[in-house]
Amino acid sequence: MTKILTSAKRGLALLLGVSLLYCAFPLAAQAGFGFPSEIMGFVFEDLDGNGVQDVMEPGIPGVGVELEELFNGSVVTSITTDANGLYGFFDLIPGSYNVMVTLGTLPMNFFPTTPTEYSVDLDEGLGFLADFGFQERQQNPPTIPEPSTMLLFGSGIAGLAAWRYRKSKTV
Repeated sequence: MTKILTSAKRGLALLLGVSLLYCAFPLAAQAGFGFPSEIMGFVFEDLDGNGVQDVMEPGIPGVGVELEELFNGSVVTSITTDANGLYGFFDLIPGSYNVMVTLGTLPMNFFPTTPTEYSVDLDEGLGFLADFGFQERQQNPPTIPEPSTMLLFGSGIAGLAAWRYRKSKTV
C-alpha cells in the first residue's frame, strides 16, 4: 500500500530524507548491510473532516505513536509528535510493522477521520507515509426529541398550545 504525498513540504522532506539516507549509508550498502527503511507522517487536526491534511490544517503536538512488529505484536518503539505534529521511525530493518496512534494521548473530544492504525510492509531502503487525521467535535451533541413526542405534541406554536391544553386538563 502506498500513499500519495499531499503537500510539497512532505514531498521535500521525503526527498531530502531519501537523499541523505543514500548519502549517509553507501558503505553499509556496499558491505551488504542494505539501506534502512523508515515510517513517518503527521498527526493533524482535520478541520473539514475529509481525511486528508489540507494546507491550513495544523499538526497536533504531543500525540503518542507506536510501532510494533506485525507478527508477534511486540512494541518496537513509541514516540510523541513534535510541535508540528510530525513523527518518524528511522533506521528500521525491512519487515512488517503496525504503526498506530495512542488514542489516550489525544486532546479531549478529538475523533478519527482516518484509520488510527496502518499495517506496513517495508522493503529495504524505502519509506512509508502514514498520516493520522482527527477532528474536534462536541462531547454531547444536541439532543433531538423522540419521534413519539414530536408526533404527540407536534411542533411550533400549535404543538405548544396542545401541550399546554393537555397539561391543564390533567392537573
